[in-house]
Amino acid sequence: MRYVCLALLPLLAFVAEGSLLSRLGGAVPVPDLVLMLVAFFAILNGSRPGAVYGFLCGLLEDLLLGRFIGLNALALAAVGYLVGRGEGKVFGEKLAVGLASFLAASAVNAAVLVVLLPVASGDWTAVHPLLRALPGQAAAGAVLALPAYAWYHRSHRRGWLRPDHRGRPT
Repeated sequence: MRYVCLALLPLLAFVAEGSLLSRLGGAVPVPDLVLMLVAFFAILNGSRPGAVYGFLCGLLEDLLLGRFIGLNALALAAVGYLVGRGEGKVFGEKLAVGLASFLAASAVNAAVLVVLLPVASGDWTAVHPLLRALPGQAAAGAVLALPAYAWYHRSHRRGWLRPDHRGRPT
C-alpha cells in the first residue's frame, strides 16, 4: 500500500496545485506541493531514496507539463539527494524539521532551475518569472509545511507511508 500512496501523492499534489491556480487566478502564490512531498520523503528516508523519488516525481511533473522533459526530474532529484543528506542528523519528530526541509528544498530547487532553465530554453531571461514567484511560493509553502509535515510524519511512522520492515532485524 505504501508504494501506491507514494505514487498517487505527487499526482494528487499536482492536480491540487493546478486546481488552486485556476481558482485563484494567480492572485495568491500557490506552494509547490510536489516539492514539499519530495522534501518530506527525503528527510525521512535518506539521500538515495530521496533522489530516486525526486527524479520520479519530477519526471511525472515534466510529462504532465510537457515542456523541457527532464528539467524538473533533475531538479527534484538534486533536492531529494541534498535534503536526504539530513536524514539521521535531525530529530524527525520535530515539526520544525518539516519546515526547514521544505525551505532547503525550495532553495536547492530554485538554484538548480536557475542554472538549468536558461540552458534548456536558450533564453537567459526565462528565469525572471521563476525568481519573481519564488518568495511568494516559498512563503505559502512554509505556512502549509507544518501541518503537512505533521500528517506526513505520522503516516510515515504509523500509517500507509510506513516502510515495511518485515524480515529485517530491528
